[in-house]
This record gives sequence, structure tokens and C-alpha cells, in this order.
Amino acid sequence: GILLIGVGYIFKVGAAPLYNWAPDVYDGIPTIITSWVSTVPKIGIFVFLLNLSFIATGYDLSWSETLQQSVGNLYTVYAQPFQTLLLVCSVLSFVVGNIVGLSQYRIKRLLTFSTINHLGFLLLALAVSTEGSIEAFVFYLIQYSLTNVNTFLTILAFGYITKGILAQGNVREVTLLQDLKGQFYKNPLLVMSFAINLFSM
Repeated sequence: GILLIGVGYIFKVGAAPLYNWAPDVYDGIPTIITSWVSTVPKIGIFVFLLNLSFIATGYDLSWSETLQQSVGNLYTVYAQPFQTLLLVCSVLSFVVGNIVGLSQYRIKRLLTFSTINHLGFLLLALAVSTEGSIEAFVFYLIQYSLTNVNTFLTILAFGYITKGILAQGNVREVTLLQDLKGQFYKNPLLVMSFAINLFSM
């Protein structure tokens, strides 16, 4: 049951090998919605997976000692398959995020595969499930969420500045990497902010 719940939530965060929906969804919706979809649900899901990891490994300190001991005895039954699932998905996310991301020419699809790669690091921290890895997990999740939101808002700002607002009140979005050509000469501060976000990622 824990294993199936873990698979379901790995699909929801878009980690490999269950990532096929993410690039199309991220690329097909407006940038402001993409910034929400790529950040807020992942925070909630990863916090739940953190709790699920505690349940599987018996490390939840809020439990009574008796319950901890009984779950500890079942460690090999529950924890090892769950940790194996997280480790396999972590490695696949590294491979898919890095290799497939190299062939992208659309900005949001590129950032989607970057997200898949970063999910690998988060899943790795959950799979290790030590005190140090959980501290790193919390820091990484906060830092990456802020960077991710800032990146998408910067792309949205490029759309407002370079394309202008249409008569209907909608904004033409910057979708291709080549749309960013020459932006440094027009908006140096915005480009520097974008570059810092990309270096952070």
C-alpha cells in the first residue's frame, strides 16, 4: 500500500519515469499558471512524501517507543521497497532531466526537464532519510521553490516588456530560447536576474 501511494505521488510530482505529462502541460498553459503548477503542489506532495518516508522507515519521533520498535522490526518489509522506489526514480530523473533537456528549444519545456532533474535530488534525500539528508531536503525545497517562481516571473516580465500587451489584455509569451536574443541590451537587470536564477538551478 505504501509503495502504491509512493508511485501515485511520484506521478503527481512528475519525476521519471512518470514524467511524460509534465513537459506538455507546462508548455501548454500560461506562464503565470506554470509558476504555480511547478511549485506549490510539489511543496505539498514532497512534505507528504517526507511523512510517508518517516512512516516507512519508522523514524517519526512523535510516535511512541513501542510503536517505533514494532515498525522498526518491519523495516525490511516496508522501508526497503519504498527506498528502492525513491532511489530508482531519483536516478532516472537525473538521467532524463539532463539528457532530454539538452535537446529542448522551448523555454518552458527546458525548465520542465530542469525541474525533473531537481526532483531527483529531492527524491534522493528522501531515500537516504537521515537527519542530515532531511535538513538538506528542507533547505533545497525552499531554495528551489523561490528560484523556480522567480525564473517563471522573469520570463513573464520578458513577455510584458518585449511583446507588449495585446488588445484583449492578454500578454504574448516568450516561448522560444531564441526570443531571448539581444535582451541584455534592452533589459540588463532583468537578464542578470534571469542568469542568476539559471546559475542557481
